[in-house]
Amino acid sequence: MANAQVRPIRSILTATGLTSESSGGLLLAAQLSRKLKAPLHAAHVVTTISKAHERAFPGIAKKQEAVAAEELERFATSHNFDGPRSSLHVLTGDLMKALTELRYDLKSDLLVIGKFGKGGPKPGGIGSIATRIVRKFPVSVLVVPPDFRDKLDTIGVATNLSEDGDWGVVRAAMLAKSLGIKEITLFHTFTVPAGYDHFCPWDQAVEKMRAVAVEDLEDMKKRLKDKLPPDVAINAVIVEGAATDKIPALAEEHKIDILVISTHARASAVLSLLGHTSEQLIRSSNCCIWCERNPSLFQGWFDGIKHLFD
Repeated sequence: MANAQVRPIRSILTATGLTSESSGGLLLAAQLSRKLKAPLHAAHVVTTISKAHERAFPGIAKKQEAVAAEELERFATSHNFDGPRSSLHVLTGDLMKALTELRYDLKSDLLVIGKFGKGGPKPGGIGSIATRIVRKFPVSVLVVPPDFRDKLDTIGVATNLSEDGDWGVVRAAMLAKSLGIKEITLFHTFTVPAGYDHFCPWDQAVEKMRAVAVEDLEDMKKRLKDKLPPDVAINAVIVEGAATDKIPALAEEHKIDILVISTHARASAVLSLLGHTSEQLIRSSNCCIWCERNPSLFQGWFDGIKHLFD
């Protein structure tokens, strides 16, 4: 983690498709805004009208924007969107580019978006490209399932126990402190290498790998001793198996409301937890997923726009 600092959440941006799948995201964004005392900005992006459509239906673009503004106002009001520093925005064009430009203007530190349920994407929402947003967006992204209402009592963090994942643990602990939660649950999975049977039986191989993980856990605690809030405890769960299978099940078992994972803001979209399997965690987990961006790799305006086209 070196000297990089986890970004404080001073401004929150939420994107909504004005559908039922977007409800959870707006509700959680509003709740975090109140808890963190951060202004909340809600945005809806309207698809650009083609020249042919505008010629056939003069004024259709402005009409769609006006209708979207009215719908956004009603949607926000019905989802507890309030506060003296809050704002509503109707944008036109490419979703990623529009949101990135707005984030830059507002200097937002977190983007909150909804995720489609298991029934699949529906027209009008943004959840179908949630993983693309997570890969490309220049700041941390919180992906919220459509059935989220107001429960925010437990926080988990998935980590590989390396320095690359330290900031995710720090974020989880800082978030817990801000929300008045006394404990976070750390999830780590490991696998046994092929050829272990040349050295010992399966049970012994599992215990050897578990012992290595416990050593890594203690090293991580030492590294983060001065960065973690002293009044937030860490409960570690270490199991053998693939992260994509085990972590969603563990989050369900421990009734986790927000699961934090660490991500890189690089064009290659390599996620520090387990590579591209982090995207599978987003798809398969039923809880909210906080994708924490590595603070040392935060992209500025130029790099942020550049990566949109990678």
